[in-house]
Amino acid sequence: MFNGKNPSLFLKMFHVKHKHQRLLLILGALVGLGVAATLMLIAFKDNLVFFYTPLDLSHKKISPEQRIRVGGLVEHHSLVQQGETVVLK
Repeated sequence: MFNGKNPSLFLKMFHVKHKHQRLLLILGALVGLGVAATLMLIAFKDNLVFFYTPLDLSHKKISPEQRIRVGGLVEHHSLVQQGETVVLK
């Protein structure tokens, strides 16, 4: 039985060749990397956006404390600064 002390004993019980052990290790590592990358992208969600377009700003509710970058194609005089705030037209 496999007791956790000797993993090669577990693989020998099922008569796994060294070449197949290496393949299983590589496949396991790739699956682990894929799961890690997926979890990381799910955690980031909208945080991977480098800048917001004015259309995005008009549809999203962004708190005044949140620092963002505005970019993209912006028409002349479509953003007007009124004191500390910026108004989209």
